[in-house]
Amino acid sequence: MDIQSRNTIQCPLLPQLPTQTDFTVYWTIKNSSDGQSLDIIVAKFPDGEIMSIQKYTDTHSITDKNGLQVTRFGKRDEEYCCHVFENENDLRTACVDVTWLALMTQKHPSLEGCDSASQICNVEVTQHQDYLPLACYIHEVYPKPNLNWSYTNCERTPKFFTASTSTRNQTNESFNVKSTVYIVELKRSLELCSFTCTAYGDAITDQTRSSTVTIKRRNEITTTPSLRTPFTYTCPDCNESGFGVIVFLMVCLLVFDLGLFLLLVLPRSKAFLLNHALDFPTLPRFPRMCEFVLAKEKDSEPSGTQSSAQNPPTEEDETCLMISSPEESVMEQKEDPKFKWKYVGDLIIKSFLDMRNRSGFKAIKDVICMEDGNMVVIDEKGMHHFTTEYHYRFIDLDQVLNHKTFVCFTNFAYDKLLFGLKLGKIVVVDMAQEQATNFASVTPAKGKEVQLACIAGGDSGFVFASDRNGRTISVFDQGGICFGRFETPSIQPSSLAVHIRKGIPGFFVTTEMLVRKYNVSGEKRQSMISHEHHLNIDKDFLMTRDFKPGHISVQGNELLVINHLDDTKSLQILHLNVNNGKFQNSTIAHAPGIRGVKFSSGDKVILYTDNSVHLLEKRTD
Repeated sequence: MDIQSRNTIQCPLLPQLPTQTDFTVYWTIKNSSDGQSLDIIVAKFPDGEIMSIQKYTDTHSITDKNGLQVTRFGKRDEEYCCHVFENENDLRTACVDVTWLALMTQKHPSLEGCDSASQICNVEVTQHQDYLPLACYIHEVYPKPNLNWSYTNCERTPKFFTASTSTRNQTNESFNVKSTVYIVELKRSLELCSFTCTAYGDAITDQTRSSTVTIKRRNEITTTPSLRTPFTYTCPDCNESGFGVIVFLMVCLLVFDLGLFLLLVLPRSKAFLLNHALDFPTLPRFPRMCEFVLAKEKDSEPSGTQSSAQNPPTEEDETCLMISSPEESVMEQKEDPKFKWKYVGDLIIKSFLDMRNRSGFKAIKDVICMEDGNMVVIDEKGMHHFTTEYHYRFIDLDQVLNHKTFVCFTNFAYDKLLFGLKLGKIVVVDMAQEQATNFASVTPAKGKEVQLACIAGGDSGFVFASDRNGRTISVFDQGGICFGRFETPSIQPSSLAVHIRKGIPGFFVTTEMLVRKYNVSGEKRQSMISHEHHLNIDKDFLMTRDFKPGHISVQGNELLVINHLDDTKSLQILHLNVNNGKFQNSTIAHAPGIRGVKFSSGDKVILYTDNSVHLLEKRTD
């Protein structure tokens, strides 16, 4: 809603009332501090008397038609409620979500390095230029719009990557948004190729307006040497032309050696030597074309390829996967004709040019695979969002969470994550708007301070939160309403995974030594939890003496359980039947310093360490 032109909120209940009915109407606003309680703004009685609360007298008033007129808002996103009380009927309430827009004042997105008043800009590149960044931006708009790049008049499909950044103006609660397209491998076929930046969103009044950059190749002028030169040096004892050639070659060799020395010494030059395209935040770096094939257990002797036991992974083989089946006894690496694991590359971000940190990540906490194939990497710096095309965007979590410390997080809905804070508070982080709102709170059990261990949800319609101290698991609906808290006195709950079977919600929970499955039955407040079964893990299939479960997740009919090994370079993933817990197979993931493994949609596997994220794909031949 635009505060300048449409600042009157109509009550949805009024058109339903008879015209001659006497009624009392009053307006409230949801309290921004707790997100639950309502503050009364103004009331109008049947005799026409109006009563306003002093706090809102200068900013809010009721109109002749009982609408609420707002002259100054408190926050960009507010929730107002209209309450109507008729003489012979109960109180009725309807609420309205209001977004106060900050409309785009620019006629079109501005192009960096071009005249801000122009919609069209020409950019010249040199004959040998092979890389070009283009950027467009919008200032002071709300809600945050999307800036999209498209191309036209290109003889061949250009290769490019995009990255978006945004900053929030705390004074007027608006966004400054910038999108950069990195065009690589420039060829002559890209001459006169045009890239167009278009803005979309509620704050954009005319979404057909865009800005276009046309790429032109600069015509470089070549000159022929003059027959006469002002300075001449003659060597009386040698051939003049031959001596000149020798001197020229010596000077070139000296310049080459000096340049090579500088490139090898300077850290940033080292990165440039690797590949200057690494400056693009979404380009997978050093893609090794090696393949990691299915490893099965056979009673026969190895044939064709050698086993992993005979050829243990080295430091150069940074990542690999092998899978074993339960019905076979001797580990052997054998190529499976159905599929292979292929290493794609590892993700990088802009700060990777610091040679002490080759990927740019620092102290990775976890990797979340979203329902739409996107992935989120959360590390010490904040949140790194990658799309399925590996386009990259950074979100400053410290700013979004208002400098509060989070202890756990999970996928919640499209472009939204849940973060568990200290003392049991849970908030929703909207990645598109880069803002956090209250979701729910886990209440203390038995007088013990809440220590969140894990939250799990996704698109199941339920959110589960485990309290390690209180040994409880709380269940919320997607509106944040808690309809059950279940005690697990015999275990200290850790990792959670949600499973819906035939409409009945359930969850798996890990402890230090075991995995349990629970079912939830009943309606909301009358719901009950029932322990279905333990998942007995046959030690013959473990790579360790004791079972040490870590992160768990559900994919289709499989429950994936991480088993921590004594070898810090490897993790074991147990594949169990999600319904009966029967062991199916085992995957061994190997990478120096491996911290975790996640299975994404589209048969992708993500392996991550403290400061790197590796991607493997399963492909069929």
